[in-house]
Amino acid sequence: MMNWQTFEPDARDILIDQVRRGTLSPEAAETEAAKQGFGPLATEPAPLEFDPEGMAWWSLPMAVAWIAWRNGTSVREHCAEYRDKWLVWIPGSWSIPANDGTEFKRIDGHELKTVGPSTVCRLSLSETLLKSEGCLPTTTKMTPAEAEKQLFAALAAGRIVAVAKDATGKVVDIPQREWPYLGLWEEGQRDVLKHDPLETPAAFSDIKLARDHLKQIWEEYLVEPYMLEPMTRAGAAGYVPLCSAVHWIMTEAGQHVRHLEDSKMWKASVGKLLPLISTNEVQIIGTPISGGLRRSLRGRSSQEYWSTNPCAFHSK
Repeated sequence: MMNWQTFEPDARDILIDQVRRGTLSPEAAETEAAKQGFGPLATEPAPLEFDPEGMAWWSLPMAVAWIAWRNGTSVREHCAEYRDKWLVWIPGSWSIPANDGTEFKRIDGHELKTVGPSTVCRLSLSETLLKSEGCLPTTTKMTPAEAEKQLFAALAAGRIVAVAKDATGKVVDIPQREWPYLGLWEEGQRDVLKHDPLETPAAFSDIKLARDHLKQIWEEYLVEPYMLEPMTRAGAAGYVPLCSAVHWIMTEAGQHVRHLEDSKMWKASVGKLLPLISTNEVQIIGTPISGGLRRSLRGRSSQEYWSTNPCAFHSK
């Protein structure tokens, strides 16, 4: 015989319900959850558990995100498994029973939900949001729409091969000859490929692309070890190229991976270097653009430092 037990909501459930009913804001709920020791409520998975570099096959949104934004963080944020564990507060309106269930009342609140699946179409919406918040990646190469176009051109040319489930559910390579006749559609919150909009079931679904092949065609430009090597080389009176000095600061002496095109990190590194030059803690020499012998730039303004080519540094 089954024994029925009365459900007793815990403190976490109560806070989430209060936010849903609009009697508590998400911010207030997060503060209270932290105070009671079980926050945060809205959580993002640990990045190391979903490292795109450890995934041999990337989904279509992940592939397009790579081509457009060219960094692992953006790829991870469009990984289905990562998004399944990413909880955020979503605003909404609901009708709830009132007056002992005799009528309903409309309320505004927030629900704690996963961010939901990503699709290629939604990447453009993500781009719009990132732009509005001033958070577009500094490694951005192109728009998602342009990235999609480049990817499909490469697939049609046979430069890369995609795998997918066909209409019967069998995993197959998508033949190169198919691409001129296929269109990308969003169906049931997923990307599918069809020969025409009414095709049911879709010709191909669950599309995947090899990570290594994607990165061979659309490269990632990083600060490489050879770029830092002058900083550890013996001799040359301690002088190194300007770029090596900046790369050394960017990577914190090679401890971190940095993108060559990360303009924010580059400017921040230069910002750390210039004061040391102005106080002569770091010596700089260079050849004037107008010609002449290489000489010390001690006492010059920062504008003059950067108009001199090439430059080298010597740290006291």
